[in-house]
Amino acid sequence: MKRKIIALLLSVVALSAFAQGTKAKIEFFQQKVEATGTYGALIEAFQKANPGITIVQNTVPDPGTVIVTRMSSGDTPEIFSDYPTQMSFRPKVSAGNIRKLTGQSFLSRVNPALLEMSRLPDGNFYALPISQNFGGIYYHRDIFAKYGITIPRTYADLIAACKKLRANGVTPFIFPDKSLGQLEHSYLISSGSIYPNFLKDLRKVKSGEKKLSDFPRFRRVAEVFLELRTYGSGDSLAVSYPASAESFANKSAAMTILGSYAFTTMKKANPDAQIAMFPFPGEKAEDTMALAGIDAAVCVSANGKYQKEDMAFLEFLSRPENAQIFADLDLTPSCITGVVNKNKDIDEVVTIINKGKVTEWIKGVFDAPVVQAHDNAVQALLLHKNIDKFLREYESAIIDN
Repeated sequence: MKRKIIALLLSVVALSAFAQGTKAKIEFFQQKVEATGTYGALIEAFQKANPGITIVQNTVPDPGTVIVTRMSSGDTPEIFSDYPTQMSFRPKVSAGNIRKLTGQSFLSRVNPALLEMSRLPDGNFYALPISQNFGGIYYHRDIFAKYGITIPRTYADLIAACKKLRANGVTPFIFPDKSLGQLEHSYLISSGSIYPNFLKDLRKVKSGEKKLSDFPRFRRVAEVFLELRTYGSGDSLAVSYPASAESFANKSAAMTILGSYAFTTMKKANPDAQIAMFPFPGEKAEDTMALAGIDAAVCVSANGKYQKEDMAFLEFLSRPENAQIFADLDLTPSCITGVVNKNKDIDEVVTIINKGKVTEWIKGVFDAPVVQAHDNAVQALLLHKNIDKFLREYESAIIDN
């Protein structure tokens, strides 16, 4: 399949103006490890069309920390992926590390609503959005079919499904709560539908405008979070994301709650698994939301050596035929207009996103210290399972950071 896609890519691209004589070796610091193969296919096609340009993809452990360290020492990668809707992106721009892309013609290919999402407070764009990310509940179609379970449309339906699975000897959920990032995602995915104003009201708590006790739905979010763990595979705080993804792919549980980044990982672990996703259901069906935003996005150093070649690579990535291949390989919806979502396993979530029923990622709302405090408080909730204590600690953590 992958070979056919690459062959198609190579057949539709033409040699660019850089084909004659240009010699450039450019680092592409790529932060989304799950997309390494996807970018690799596009890089291969770009280099075939531009033989004078070599793109070297670089992926490292803890890339978010590494890129900040490199930028602070004046070593900004020539081209790099980043997350323009996250608060952590803004200091990189204000420090002068990222080239402004406002006015670049290839941005016209981006879905206007998603492009607007990436606009910074100064009114400019500093990244090319390529794919969307989202979160929801992964499930095994065949397990649901075997026990006559339909996609839950309400939270009560979800609990009923859990009870039916357990009654038949099937573990309903596996949770990778040892991994703080995935713990955060799970909390946000559930809170978005249980309490759609979750982050909006949390802002009011942070500003001192309101107290956490003014919003009783915060308690309900915590109750749901703990209740679901009673249908898990055991001590979720001992389960890491990589282990859980592989375990779930091989049917250790019927469901798991993760972001879209996990799809390719699980498919690799078990290519025959009939895995699909549905949005976390609200207490009422009409309350159901999807946690979504911009995922893959590519930026250029403000002081790069090969600015013209850098722009050529971004223009190449923005072409609908190339963005289609990215979407097909990455199994995620595209930010580029005209690209068709062929991954029918995520249709349930994409339908909600297309209706505009979307909640934000917390990293797009609060700075890193607040996010870290939020995550630590949620993990502590799983340890002591005391909601009153959690709400007190949670409020202090949000206000004090």
